[in-house]
Amino acid sequence: MRLVLPVPPGWEHRAVEDGVLYQAPSEVYGMLVMPLAAAPEDPETWVQRAFMHRARPEDGEPRNLQLSRFATVDGWGIVVLDGALGSQARFVAYLAFMDYAATVIGMCRDYVAHPTWRDEVLAIVVRAQPDFADHRVVCLAHQLGSRPTSSVGRKRRVLTGWQRSFSGGDLVLAGDGGAAAGTIRITPGAGPIRPVGELFREFLEPSADRTIEAPLLDTTDEGEFLALANAHGPDGQHTLGVVFGDDQYTRVEGRVADPTQFARFRGAVHELTCATTLGLGEGRWRRFYYEPPPGWTGVARKRGALWISPACPRHYQVMRVFDARPPADHQHLHGARSFETLPGEFFREAPKGPVSYWTADELECQVTVYSAQLPTRTGPVKVLDGIIMTDAYVYPIRMECDAERLEDSMRVFEQVVASVRPLPERRARVEAEVSAMAFWVD
Repeated sequence: MRLVLPVPPGWEHRAVEDGVLYQAPSEVYGMLVMPLAAAPEDPETWVQRAFMHRARPEDGEPRNLQLSRFATVDGWGIVVLDGALGSQARFVAYLAFMDYAATVIGMCRDYVAHPTWRDEVLAIVVRAQPDFADHRVVCLAHQLGSRPTSSVGRKRRVLTGWQRSFSGGDLVLAGDGGAAAGTIRITPGAGPIRPVGELFREFLEPSADRTIEAPLLDTTDEGEFLALANAHGPDGQHTLGVVFGDDQYTRVEGRVADPTQFARFRGAVHELTCATTLGLGEGRWRRFYYEPPPGWTGVARKRGALWISPACPRHYQVMRVFDARPPADHQHLHGARSFETLPGEFFREAPKGPVSYWTADELECQVTVYSAQLPTRTGPVKVLDGIIMTDAYVYPIRMECDAERLEDSMRVFEQVVASVRPLPERRARVEAEVSAMAFWVD
């Protein structure tokens, strides 16, 4: 996450311990831009503390303090504390973005010679924009790149005749001709989770001398999402399988130069990928597949995701998609109650509904509409609280908006619900188990 500022050309900048320090061409004034992070509990106390940032004993007490409030050009709120510290004129600008915030400290060593310094720096600050990207996958649609599929049954391969060794904790299998001819390397616990488009980049780029099978999405026998791709050319064959867990993934990668072994290696990578067992549990809380509203900004949250409408901050409109969980967990909510239940203001007026929306798989989403007047908003706020229930999982989705955005929010909410796909289940065994020893018998 970071704060994006339209800093004019000619300004120098360098990274420092507490942010990025920008300096105007005159080298007399500049600004320190602190990271975009979780908002402090008391912004007014925070700006007073920030005003004394890096103060020296000889600077004495701050003077001529004045607090004001205004907004960025996009409508995000700003709290500004102006004053003097020692021989410096300075201000602290606290910018609030939902429950995140960033702080900019403007400083001038000779404000008499540069009387417009504050206006120049604030002209940059008011055009600041938040960049919520933090390199984490926000949802399965971004991770997988397309809608997942799940084959009900599959023909299992018996893997025999492979030579096994280990390398740095990875399992390495060699076929005919030994490791010099080709290997399959299985790497568990790789991370962090990255999108299929990044992990399989070479399988997505066209090549005149290579035949490429683009990534295929499926699920393992255990019910976890996987991707498989294959490419071969004059230099040999490369097959890659990835099994996604919650925070890490297992990588199964085969490389072989001998064309007579292409089919064997490819089949072995497919079998090992589909049969990979992560052991994370069937009843755990999990991200599920849905397609977020186009153009909305996603923020990864613990046990869910926050989606911010382009209408924000002029209009309040956000969507919260919580992880799927077993019905018993949802009924009790456990530690999630503090994070997922609505504030008491929404229960002073009787809710409306429920009404029903439907997924493409004909799963019902029951939606209840709540209303409240919140101190942070000038008008009433509406909440669409939706629940999709199956025997195995509950899928909670919530839309919060200003009352004037209710009709648009209902339309967006319906589109997201329609895109929801239930989590895959463990694939039933269709044949007798093969002894584990058979995998490694020469």
